[in-house]
Amino acid sequence: MSIFNQNFRIIFQSKYQIRLFCSISTLNKINLNLFSTTSTEIKLEENSANVSTQTVGKGLRVAIIGCSNVGKSALTNALIRSPICAVSKLVDTTRANTTAALTENQCQLIIVDSPGLVSLSHAKEVIGTHSDDRILTHPEKAIERAEQIIVVHDATAKGQYLQHRILYILQRYMHIPACLVINKIDLIESRADLLKLTEILTDGTVGGEKLEKKPISLGIVGSIISKAKKSKGSNNNESLSLHPLTTKERDSNWYSLYNKLLHKPLHKASWSDTKKLFKEQNGWPHFKAVFFTSAQTNEGIDILREYLRENSVDKQWSFAPQTVSKKNSRLLCAEYVRSALLNNCPPHVAYKLRVSITEWEFDEDLPVNEQMLKVAANIFCENEREARQVWYRMEEIENAVLQQLQQVFYRSGIYQPDEKAEEKKKIMKTEERKVN
Repeated sequence: MSIFNQNFRIIFQSKYQIRLFCSISTLNKINLNLFSTTSTEIKLEENSANVSTQTVGKGLRVAIIGCSNVGKSALTNALIRSPICAVSKLVDTTRANTTAALTENQCQLIIVDSPGLVSLSHAKEVIGTHSDDRILTHPEKAIERAEQIIVVHDATAKGQYLQHRILYILQRYMHIPACLVINKIDLIESRADLLKLTEILTDGTVGGEKLEKKPISLGIVGSIISKAKKSKGSNNNESLSLHPLTTKERDSNWYSLYNKLLHKPLHKASWSDTKKLFKEQNGWPHFKAVFFTSAQTNEGIDILREYLRENSVDKQWSFAPQTVSKKNSRLLCAEYVRSALLNNCPPHVAYKLRVSITEWEFDEDLPVNEQMLKVAANIFCENEREARQVWYRMEEIENAVLQQLQQVFYRSGIYQPDEKAEEKKKIMKTEERKVN
């Protein structure tokens, strides 16, 4: 009997290993053509690479950077209208760049979601990496080919300043246009506070012009500057000048350290040196625009997406129009499992777990109503105690992974599981847990 005859089946394969089986049958056609042929293990779309290199149109490559847990992955998903990037409530969910694309209205936006900017000591302590690991090197790699930089800042963050690593990147790549996105505004009680925060994070300057205090509205700040000047003296919208933050004059020691670090890649520049270099600087006065967004509620997302389209250029598309990611779908699935683990397991356990997709089966030659995506994943634990903690939370993990796969791989519509299959699934899980 096939191991895939129910949606999920979890087995204690060994003392410290849990195996998760997942199968998805659907009333809607499963869409694996969202991914291109650059995947080394699975061929998901024939001739995708050839199609993408023959198309010329408007396009823009965007790098998204920021501190951990500011909503970069959620913002990427909102911009491309697809939950490609794994998201969790813990920091360091994203450990490598994920490139996704949205092609619509004759324009292709390529968005590169990068890991949060962390120190080497944090990386070693939390996730056990080394100095050249992707979580440390990929934020800068995301920028190397970018035509636009988006710096994401958490509106709820206690510190009202840009992190020194962000300032270092912006300084090194001043030739690339950058905009600021203040995210999570749905969690802010008084949106009038956002303009003061904007003043600090931009040194009072956006798009080369001084900010004017205006009633807060969602979307771009840069576009209201000229209107703010014209509205001075208006009874309805009285404007007050915002004075840019002053910075101390740079001495010879500062320039010496600056010249020393300038040509070093980010992961080679020490955390203490960049912190020392920018300790007197809170913001960046060279942002072209500022946006207020909520990736959870989609507030401000359409305006940001339209701004990116307006700044697109004529170029050769690197993605086929129907492709949303070139990342191997197995790797994406492994990230979805890891995200579910981070959301449902204690942090000291979740960060240590390793996930491997061992089986992936999809027969597209079957009739649509018989097609089924079948996945098997191994979850490796360091000891039996950690394995038990994962095991006790498997129902929540199952549901999270299944929901993510449904959202990503279905062409359209909401998956409606068969009631008999769901009942059978519950019976099987009860029997298996009794055995174990």
